[in-house]
Amino acid sequence: MGCSSSNSANTLSLLSSFDHKVFKSPNRVVHAAMTRGRCDYMNSIPNDLLVQYYSKVAKNGCKLILTECSGISPNNAFCTNGSCYTDEQLAGWKNVVDAVHKEGAKIILQIFHGGRANHPDNCNGNTPFAPSPIAIRGEDHTMNGKKPHVEPTEMTIEQIMEVKELFKKAAKNAIDIGFDGVQLHNANGYLLDQFTRSYTNTRTDNYGGSVENRLRFPLEVVDACIEAIGKEKLGIKLSPVGRYNDMFDENPLETYTYFLKELNKRKIAFVEMMGPFGEDGLHTIKPTDQISDLNKALKSLFKGIWIANAQYDLEKGNHVIQHGLADLVSFGTKFISNPDLVKRFENGWKLNEDINWGNCFYGGAEGYLDYPTYEEQLEKEKNEQQN
Repeated sequence: MGCSSSNSANTLSLLSSFDHKVFKSPNRVVHAAMTRGRCDYMNSIPNDLLVQYYSKVAKNGCKLILTECSGISPNNAFCTNGSCYTDEQLAGWKNVVDAVHKEGAKIILQIFHGGRANHPDNCNGNTPFAPSPIAIRGEDHTMNGKKPHVEPTEMTIEQIMEVKELFKKAAKNAIDIGFDGVQLHNANGYLLDQFTRSYTNTRTDNYGGSVENRLRFPLEVVDACIEAIGKEKLGIKLSPVGRYNDMFDENPLETYTYFLKELNKRKIAFVEMMGPFGEDGLHTIKPTDQISDLNKALKSLFKGIWIANAQYDLEKGNHVIQHGLADLVSFGTKFISNPDLVKRFENGWKLNEDINWGNCFYGGAEGYLDYPTYEEQLEKEKNEQQN
């Protein structure tokens, strides 16, 4: 396992301490990266809304936080997320980092490039690029409403090298301003994931075809980031059977077995493994038919920290930790309406399941900062009764 503990393996739970030289925590709950779109789309600068959100999560018991995916260049999918390629954006993130550290928590910047999961309306009119000229089927959420996805241009070798350097620079920038780590987003159908999986990478050069060739670029990015920040603070997110953004791989077990063995050789700090999600009926093989249990099938290949992700609750989280199938568990959706999720787990308090999806992914404070903690809700109800 990627941790040490005085507890025996069968007594560990989500609320057990996690003893690691970089990512220490009094519990094993991780705030997963989520796209919440609270920045100005004109500049993608992290603002005070982000400072308040992330510090509130940290204050209420979550001491390991993964940020929203942060764009490494203007050619990215979410211009309302906090990006990390200008001095102004980095200054905004520095305010977030300082606020989270003040609450005694660690914060890790997730960096990404959207690749084909983008639209000209979201990147100054530029046509997105990708490993191969294969468009995502369906519509994209653009700054001008829903529009059909466009066919990306196939990346040149020069563009591949350029993007690799952008990842390297972003990783270094993150550590320089105080982030405790960096996570590469190699999931959910974004650029690194597009190179990884067979459906979106049909290249015939050294960056496509065989598993080794398809993984060449993602591993080169890993190596570049290790050169920039070291292996101890670097992690990666993977989604072998996730279909979000119209993704598919013909043999994910072969692909990710090779990938994880190579990541293990490099001794990076952690892997976040995202389970099945986003079934859309576009492919004949269901994700669960390909790899029925990602943790059982793949965890043994990687000796660093293993973070299980997607569709977990307290019971399921305890189960994978107690059975040695994960070191940590990351939660996304549950944090939207429960900024005090850890405290609710600790005290057996009921979770708030009422999420307003209409203002979840874009907007201002409403739907982002106005979900009360359990104690705040009790105080509100008490005052209402007295009045």
